[in-house]
Amino acid sequence: AGAVVLVSNPHNPSGRVVDRATLGALLDGRPGVLVVDESYVEFCEEPARSSLLGIEAGNVVVLRSPSKFFGLAGARVGFAWAADPVLRAACTPRRGPWPLSMPDVVAVVAALGDPAWIHANHIAVRAAAAALDDLVGPLGEPVSGSAIHIRLVPAPDAVRVASVLRSHGVAVRVLGAAHGLPAPAVRFAAPLPEEVQLVVEAVDAVVRARAQRS
Repeated sequence: AGAVVLVSNPHNPSGRVVDRATLGALLDGRPGVLVVDESYVEFCEEPARSSLLGIEAGNVVVLRSPSKFFGLAGARVGFAWAADPVLRAACTPRRGPWPLSMPDVVAVVAALGDPAWIHANHIAVRAAAAALDDLVGPLGEPVSGSAIHIRLVPAPDAVRVASVLRSHGVAVRVLGAAHGLPAPAVRFAAPLPEEVQLVVEAVDAVVRARAQRS
């Protein structure tokens, strides 16, 4: 009793998604609080199917932010949702909500209120994500099951791979034991259309570098 379980859904860095029904089943008859970080849920094809927003369970807290899908990390905007008033109170610091500037508020409201842009971005991101498997394929088999725009590629030489990629203008993250992974891996995010050739050339440079070391 009293335990807090934190779930990243969609999961970062694997991109895997647990649907709403499965997450809801985790709550049945179990004490404690389930905190679900849904920072990446907007990248899902149908975000509502994976989100716990609006669930009646009294032991759920949902965290959301426009920083990822909407690219508004600089606005420092986010919120915690809970059906239970006691949990809502626990999520509110004594000094009150994080202060926001009016430009931040205007930008976030405009982004959230633009369904045409949201729809177009969904299409563009999903197309880029579908192409990402082929782009990173020469480096190794990505972890299966990603439903969003990121791919995690296990690589014993992850540090070297990242160094070569960065030297060719491609930014990636190296993850490993410190992030709960059993082995080193490189996390990729889907590139913009105008960046695809850059990724192709950077991956090719990694393949050549590996061949020279072998």
